Amino acid sequence: MKTLRILFLVKLLSVGLLFMTSCSSTGIQTRVDGARRGSKSKAPKISDVRIKNADLSQKLVNYEDDLRMKDGRIEELEVYIERLQKTHEDEIKTITEEKDSYKESLQAINKEKASLLEDLAKSKEEQSETKEKLKWASTPLDKVLKNGNTLFDQQKWSDAVTAFQNYREKSTNKKSATYALVTYKIGVCFQELGLGKEAETFYKSVVEGFDKKYKAYEFASYRLSTLSQ
Repeated sequence: MKTLRILFLVKLLSVGLLFMTSCSSTGIQTRVDGARRGSKSKAPKISDVRIKNADLSQKLVNYEDDLRMKDGRIEELEVYIERLQKTHEDEIKTITEEKDSYKESLQAINKEKASLLEDLAKSKEEQSETKEKLKWASTPLDKVLKNGNTLFDQQKWSDAVTAFQNYREKSTNKKSATYALVTYKIGVCFQELGLGKEAETFYKSVVEGFDKKYKAYEFASYRLSTLSQ
């Protein structure tokens, strides 16, 4: 009986030791697991920082590459712009020279045109004079004189000069009183037109070339005296 108790106590002690060992092992394992879990929960934070730093570094590298590329492109564009400016300057210079050449050509054409217009005006005037001469040439001398006196009385000075000049050309008696009077009247026409020197020439022609008894001589002398005042 005593032996059975001893055996029971030994088993009970063995079970107790086993339980304590099990509990101790469980606690240690629990702490180990807890430590492991703690270390596992902190590890991702360090990794995240490293990943973030790596991302930022890569972005920085990308930015630097992008900046270098854009800077190079800017330099290319500046060179291109400079070339364009040089090209346009050359084009502008060429256009300006061409414009100046056209201006000079236009001036020359205008000058030539003015000269042609002047020649044309002279030609028309000569044609008109020729036509007038032909008209007076076919007109009898007495009628030429009558027409001249009519124009003179109407104060159509230029037309009167033309008529009187034709009379002088057609007249065969260039020392007559009528011829002297016609010459004097031409001087009057010029004086009325404001051509004093021309008038003086005809007045002197009467005074110096005709008889003093002619009325034309008296009239021309008086006109000469008024011109000198």
